Amino acid sequence: MDAVILAVSELLTNAHIHAHSDARLILTWDGDCLHVNVHDEDPTLPRLRTPQAGETSGRGVGIVRMLADTVEMRCQRHGKTVSACFRPTGSQSPGSQSPGGARPDDG
Repeated sequence: MDAVILAVSELLTNAHIHAHSDARLILTWDGDCLHVNVHDEDPTLPRLRTPQAGETSGRGVGIVRMLADTVEMRCQRHGKTVSACFRPTGSQSPGSQSPGGARPDDG
């Protein structure tokens, strides 16, 4: 549960800081995955970057990618939606995790 809470915090913070708009959080469960969706009004997709030493920002997308089983980003007519899927421990789909519990790179 801590991973979901941290990811929600990162996604909402990114929407607030970078989109300068209201954000909408939608959580859904499909029997396999808890889907965390954050929509804001800025169509610019977040990008993965490597922050420099001492920087206090720039880690949100990387953190969410490390915590979630999958992450998707979609531009829409009025903004964008960033979605992260969290499967319960022990119920991952085949190939969703690498040996040792590390999650694969989403690219």
